[in-house]
Amino acid sequence: MTRITGLPLDASPKSVAELITEIGVNILDTCVRIASPNGDSKTLAADIRVEDPLFATSLCHNLESLGGKRALFLSRHGVPHLSVIPTTSAALGGVSSHSIDCRKVICSWHKSARLAWVNFRRDERAMTEFCDRSFLVNGRTIKGEPKVSYNSYTALLKDLPGQTTKRDLSSAMRISTDQIELGTPSYTATDEDTITAVNSLMSKYGPIALWDASTTPSAKRIKVKVRFQYEVDAREAVKQLDKKNLPILSKGKLSVQLMISAKFKITTDIFDIVRPQIMSANKLWAQNHVHLSEYRNTDIAQRFTTLRLEGESGEEVASAKNALENIIKGTVAEDTSGLIWSESFRNRSGQHKLKSIEEATKVVIVCDKVASRLRVYGSPEKVEEAQRLIADLAKAESSTVHVIKLEVNEFWRAKHGAFQRIVSALGRLVASIDIISTTKRILITGSTEQYEKALAIMDGAQIDGSDAPIEESVVDQDCTICWTPAEKPIRTKCNHLYCLECFESMCSSASTSNNEFSICCQGDAGNCSKSFPLEELQDHLSSNTFEDMLAASLKSYIRRRPQEFAYCPNPNCDQIYRLGGATTNTRTCPKCLLQMCIACKSAHAGMTCAEYKYASSAEGQAFEKFKKEKGFKDCPRCKTTMEKTEGCNHMTCSGCGTHICWACLANFDVAQECYDHMNKVHGGIGLGEGW
Repeated sequence: MTRITGLPLDASPKSVAELITEIGVNILDTCVRIASPNGDSKTLAADIRVEDPLFATSLCHNLESLGGKRALFLSRHGVPHLSVIPTTSAALGGVSSHSIDCRKVICSWHKSARLAWVNFRRDERAMTEFCDRSFLVNGRTIKGEPKVSYNSYTALLKDLPGQTTKRDLSSAMRISTDQIELGTPSYTATDEDTITAVNSLMSKYGPIALWDASTTPSAKRIKVKVRFQYEVDAREAVKQLDKKNLPILSKGKLSVQLMISAKFKITTDIFDIVRPQIMSANKLWAQNHVHLSEYRNTDIAQRFTTLRLEGESGEEVASAKNALENIIKGTVAEDTSGLIWSESFRNRSGQHKLKSIEEATKVVIVCDKVASRLRVYGSPEKVEEAQRLIADLAKAESSTVHVIKLEVNEFWRAKHGAFQRIVSALGRLVASIDIISTTKRILITGSTEQYEKALAIMDGAQIDGSDAPIEESVVDQDCTICWTPAEKPIRTKCNHLYCLECFESMCSSASTSNNEFSICCQGDAGNCSKSFPLEELQDHLSSNTFEDMLAASLKSYIRRRPQEFAYCPNPNCDQIYRLGGATTNTRTCPKCLLQMCIACKSAHAGMTCAEYKYASSAEGQAFEKFKKEKGFKDCPRCKTTMEKTEGCNHMTCSGCGTHICWACLANFDVAQECYDHMNKVHGGIGLGEGW
């Protein structure tokens, strides 16, 4: 979303859309929402919501391209102070925006309160006994504070609810109303009246998705949790209302704070194993006023646990978020030779052996079949022990895995009964299928004889046991991907069953495809092809996998549209910009400020595309090296290469005729200016000793 400020008070969605279109970016007036007036009440703001993530960049670029005509253009349209503000969440550097929420605001203010005095005249003992006790008045615990003045004894009562009467005090404290003197309440409005007034005030800054007011009688302040529909509205409300005095509160002021939260969804078994590490780190987070919450899924299986970090300081939330990410990403299983992996880990036999290591070492091992690697979760000591055992297992298993590659015809035979016959003959722990890899394949973890039997069955041979029937109930419980009983099963809306790991692997593998990014169901032997909606994917995936999938979707979209989008040529910058529509040949990256050429999508300030192409080539680099070795230099104006063989340091370019100081390459229009420069700056024209 983009916010435009500095608009006139009579601005409308239609007039804003027309202005933006005239700047060179076409939008509909239905994309424009007029926000509340700024604090000075002299201008309006408008929020533009479009699907194009580069809308703000394009709009800013088009404004900048007006150059000196910009002020005249904006004045002609009655918006001399127009500003364009991209409002994409940027609270935490490097954090995916969909895991960050900056829409929540905590608003609080003091309840109406008053003082009271209880007079005991000269009875000191009665006052002392009274002040030693606590009383419940209108839901709030009150204790007297002794005061002595001129032998008169009085108990001061502070922070009484503003609506408290003498009758309330007399009833709660068993004293006469004649002993009581009431002070003036800080304001007369009821709690409900102030909540209504603040709600009305907040609503002026944008639509509110959640309003949760807390009016606990014992509390001295009213606290309201407000979640705006849009982040920009939450930020504007905080900017305009924090420490603002409201007439209904008399001299009271609002406290309005933006709450930044980072949310993670991980599988419950991983959370349970790393919980001690998280709780240990949480001690520091709490000291820095970052609150950690955990929520188990409400489904029976409770496959996922959601973790939320929340605080006022973006810096502290970011620090806690990075620490939490390091814990929940686990450790990639490695040894001195690299990744620890065996193809047997793809099938049931290898996975059962990994389960034994899990149970023995009290860790969780996650198999990433797409990347061919394992992640281990647990305490550092347990993880190290598990990695040693996994390395030993991988060495023992490496010679037992046989691969049958499945081309189109072989895969058709496999899914139409051949694979099930192999499973009947060899068993589920021996035979498994991998349909995620680019080349689909059957894995046989066993002897050469078993591998040859599988090959024979694929070729149509009848092997003992291969015709054994498989119970229909067992097939119904098979995973759509691995064709074996589903572990941690999930069922899609199209009624197909997956192992949780297989489903995540299928989603991850979609990022490696060169086709338009889409994740489709593989049910009914690949014939379902129903595209999963984003909401369903989010329900079934951990936050890391879901975020990786969204990032892959964006990269796929950009990769397939090279004529529309390009990345910043700075290798350390991931900024994306839209091609076309520019009125100049260059563009400055809004993130790293590198100047880039729109024509060739490269950074070559001071050079034409052809010059840059030559300089970047092997031939150009070799020539530059040769010039450096021989002492050649280029004319600073036309780049003609020059060689100085004799004489003074005054050179005249044969290409453009400019006069050049050879010592520093300063250039001049006339020769005398060059000589004056050499004498003044260098102490001579270069004929003396040392030149």
